[in-house]
Amino acid sequence: MTVLIVKHADCEEPDVIEDCLSQETISYRILSLQHWDHLPRVDDLHHVVLLGRPMNVREEEHYPFLEEEDLFIRRRSRRENRF
Repeated sequence: MTVLIVKHADCEEPDVIEDCLSQETISYRILSLQHWDHLPRVDDLHHVVLLGRPMNVREEEHYPFLEEEDLFIRRRSRRENRF
């Protein structure tokens, strides 16, 4: 099982989530959209945790990664609803 934790800003940290995953020896990856890390393919993930963000969802012109994230969330939701 692999968990993807998505950060939007340096001020966000997965503190308790990361501690719990480590304690249970569950593999995870932290991805920072603010630093232009690209989201992986939806099919490559078991679970996704999206941390809160300081920007508004409608600020794509200032934060271009928001558009990619929106598509990622839509794809992931469709994948989950197939069952």
